[in-house]
Amino acid sequence: MAHVTVIGGGIAGLAAVETARTVAETVSVYDATAYERPRRGAWGELVRDFAAFPVDRTLDGVVRPVDHVAVYTATDDLTHRFNLTANDFVLIDRGRLEIAWANRLAADPAVTIHGNTRVSPGQFDALVDEADLVIDASGPVPLTANCCADVTAPTDTVLTVSATATGDFGAYHPIPAVVADKQTKLFISTKAPDRATYGVGWAAHRVPADPIGRFNELCVSAGVPQPPRSTLKLGREPVIGSRPVAACCQTHRDTPVRLVGDAAGLVDGLNRFGMNRAVASAQKAVRSWAWGGSYRSWLRRHTRRIRLQSRLVRPIEDRLGATWLFDLLGKVSETHPVTRF
Repeated sequence: MAHVTVIGGGIAGLAAVETARTVAETVSVYDATAYERPRRGAWGELVRDFAAFPVDRTLDGVVRPVDHVAVYTATDDLTHRFNLTANDFVLIDRGRLEIAWANRLAADPAVTIHGNTRVSPGQFDALVDEADLVIDASGPVPLTANCCADVTAPTDTVLTVSATATGDFGAYHPIPAVVADKQTKLFISTKAPDRATYGVGWAAHRVPADPIGRFNELCVSAGVPQPPRSTLKLGREPVIGSRPVAACCQTHRDTPVRLVGDAAGLVDGLNRFGMNRAVASAQKAVRSWAWGGSYRSWLRRHTRRIRLQSRLVRPIEDRLGATWLFDLLGKVSETHPVTRF
């Protein structure tokens, strides 16, 4: 009987379970946090091309469709620059969606979900010995970095500060927004006029001396509440290209191990969110094991454009600033829709 083990039960891990239960007799997933409220998901909560997402639109945590994202710059005052459009934009409440998704999967007798279970390197070896395939979806610093010689901590990550808070968010409801100053971008996703998730991120070489202070300054510029310090979440997100493709395909103790989502250093665009590629990579990693094909080749093809885009645009943004880039995109949007950044 074929058995698949998934380490990490966020968006990528749950997508791997969803796919694996169709091609394996049994599937187990291990996540460090519990599938109960309040479950704090990562703060990127806008999904494009939702039809490709492996959940129904009626699942709890799917908040609403949105037509576009409003992009503002905050220098002397708050100025609307352009609207970012995409096909089938949907806003999710990530923590709620992961709970509902995990509960739906748990109803399948073939699926065993181990919430609130952190896997140690020693336990990882035992799980590998029991599995026919292991999916590592454990985040930007994956568990396999402690277990597989060819997997190391990423060379480049983004420091994030985010919060889910209540207050007056009416100016950004129902349309999500990005507010940029010269150094960074504040992403605001409103769940209701009085509740939102919002956050910022800095590349390693641009982290300010006081990240929380800078986050609060951007909150003031954007006109949104400054959340209590105790509610803030500091995290790390990957940078595209920070994980060599070859390192995402391992064999450990004679068992194939595949890195997906953040563990594989995958993001969707210069906004550095990665839910679409997290889902696609999880599905491909499982299907290539079950049906044949090269996950490594797929990763190279699937990330070629964004890797090139990142190499070209990130140095310009680093040198001239986010406001300059958004001013330029605003001029471009007068004649051509801006569909991603």
